[in-house]
Order: sequence, then structure tokens, then C-alpha cells
Amino acid sequence: MAPLISIAIPTRERGRYLTYCLETTLRCDLRKVEIVVSDNASADASFVDDPRFAAVKFVRQPSRIPIAANYEAVFAACSGDYILYLGDDDAVMPSGIADLAEILEARRPDIVSWPEPQYFWPLGRQRGSLTIKRRHMRGGFINQDPREIMRLVCDGLRGNSAVHCGCLKRSIVENIRARCGRYFYHVNPDAAAYGALSLAQTYFYLSRPVTMYGRSPASHTTALASHNSVEQIRWRDENAKEIKPHNLDIQSRAVAADALDGLLTTFQLLDLKEPPIDVASWKRRIAAEVARMPEAERPWQLDLVNVWLGKIGQSPIALPAASGAVAVAQAGRRRPSLSKVELAATPTFLANAAEAADFVEFLVGPGTLVRREPWLAASVRWARLLLRAKLRSGRGMQARREGAAS
Repeated sequence: MAPLISIAIPTRERGRYLTYCLETTLRCDLRKVEIVVSDNASADASFVDDPRFAAVKFVRQPSRIPIAANYEAVFAACSGDYILYLGDDDAVMPSGIADLAEILEARRPDIVSWPEPQYFWPLGRQRGSLTIKRRHMRGGFINQDPREIMRLVCDGLRGNSAVHCGCLKRSIVENIRARCGRYFYHVNPDAAAYGALSLAQTYFYLSRPVTMYGRSPASHTTALASHNSVEQIRWRDENAKEIKPHNLDIQSRAVAADALDGLLTTFQLLDLKEPPIDVASWKRRIAAEVARMPEAERPWQLDLVNVWLGKIGQSPIALPAASGAVAVAQAGRRRPSLSKVELAATPTFLANAAEAADFVEFLVGPGTLVRREPWLAASVRWARLLLRAKLRSGRGMQARREGAAS
């Protein structure tokens, strides 16, 4: 009998982070869940032989392949009715999968997504962080119209999280694979979310996290942050064959441009006509994003975007005259908020994703995805969370000071 959920985890050279990720997945009910890992030819793959992970299904790539191909490999190895993508430095919430399974079995939606607490791993003396938002607490779910979500995407008013914090029916994956030859048809795996959204009939948005987003020093985004770094050059060479002549240069860091490129590719491959894509709105998003980049990067990043726009028959974008002032002003605009809690993570306090996921559940409480909590009760619990977080963070800081003194 096929499992209800397959948790799909692509990995590459991040065994130290994957270990904690797997610890959180193995707390799930393995009668309903399978855990599938595709290792992209990591030099250190000792986790494969770790007896703690005997229940994990490992797929080993004999040589390094592009990131989208590794995503394709792990999805192809899944047999569950639903596939949930999980990054190797992410984590599953202690009660998240049990609540999710209850909704999937009762309602059978095509796509489910949810908000995620964000955890940035600490490295040496460099502190990380854990961010929890008030909207993570209420529980319940919202039944949304996927056509309306797709319209907002095409209007350039929102992205979509159906891959990176959500799950979808495996039948949708197979449908797209049959039509396009592969599910991850773009160099950026996120683009597959648009294809899934275009085919979905039902979409649930949960008001409580099932998983926690993790970003480590070895994350793809972090590793590519330095122009012409060894990692970026390797990434560019490995993914060269994934790039079509009309695609955006993979050195571009404009997330909105990459998203638009993926959306246009989706329309082309799936022969979609509706809703129309508001390219002008997307271009305004791209211009604002490039304007916020560091001044030294702005000119060549703008060139990459404009070359691509020319290839697809679009006029170039121009940055606002005061782009430097805009970037500085926005970078410095950090105000305290009562709608979220941000805690420092160090090697002795919230040292890994498993600890962080447990701490989030300790603060937020077990809750439920099935019933929505009354507003007043949620507000009282949020006030308690703020106090608990402050006290627990203070104890963690005191322990660190005492450890340093000894």
C-alpha cells in the first residue's frame, strides 16, 4: 500500500545539516510517511550507512548533476499520494505531519501550503536566528481558489510556495512529467510550482506551520552570494545545459526576473493562454529589486536582466534615479514588531534545526491545523509566547556567559 505522504529531500555536500533534518522527519508516523533522499554525489555520504536512518530511502547519484535534475530524481523515487519537498537544512515540526495527514485524508486537496518559521543556522562565532510570527499560531485552514492565486501570480502581485513550503498530489507531478518530459522543467526548481498551480482544482492554505525553513552557510542562496566565487562558477558550469537560449542568465540574482522566466517557460511548455501575464507589473518588481542591490552589483545585474528582456521581445528596464537612496533607506528600515519574535541562535542555544523546531513548538504550543483558534485565545497565547521567548532567551544567554567564563 502506497504511503500517504512522501517527504522528498534533495541533498549535496550538506550531511551535517541533513542529519538533523532526518531526525525531525523520523518522528513522523512511518506507516503513513516515507522519507526519500537523493544524494547528489556528495563526497561525504556517511549518513547513508547511519543505522539511525535505516528507514530512509536513499537514492545515490553516481556523479554530480544540476540541481533541477536532483530534484527530479528525488520526486521520481517517491511513491506517496502526496509529495512534500523539504530542504536538507530544513526541519519538520514535531506535530506538523500528523496534523497535515489528518487534513489530507479528510479533504484530499490538490495543493497545500503553509507559513514557516525561519531558522538561520549559526556558524562558529557568527550568530544565527529563529523567527516566529504571530500568524503561525491560529490553526485552521483557508480553502483558496487556485485560479485566483494564478491570476495574482500572473499580475506580478505574489509568488507561490507550493514547492518550498507545501505539498501536492503526486498525480499532478506525473501529469506535468507526461506533458513536459520532466516535472522540474526550469533551471530554478521553484518554477514547477506554477505548473502545479495551473493544473490544481483545490488549494488549502494552513494557518499553522508544518515545516520550518532553514538556511545554512552551505545553502544554495548563501553559496552563490559572491560573484565569481568557486561555488558560483561550479554552479554555472553544471547548469549550463539546463539553460535555453531565451532563459535568464543564471548569474542573475534578481529573484523576480527568475520567477518571471519560470512563469513564461510554464506557459510555453503547458500551452497556457489564461490568465494573461502582466509583464509590465513584473518589470516594475524587477527594477525595484535591482535598485535594492549593492551599488557595485547594480550595473552588471541590470545588464543581465536587460539582455534577457531583449531576447524575449521586451523593452529594457531603467532604475529609479534615486535607486541608491531607496536601497539604503529600505536596508535600514528595521522596526520592532509585536507580530513576530526573533531570537539569536548560537552553538549553545538553538544550535541546529531539530532544536529550533522543538523550541518553536514549545513556544507556540501543539495547536491544531483542523480547528481555527478564537482570536482572543490566540492573542492571549501570543502574549504568553512573547514572555516565554524573552525568559528562555535570557536563560540561554546566561548559560552562554557562564560557559564562556568557565
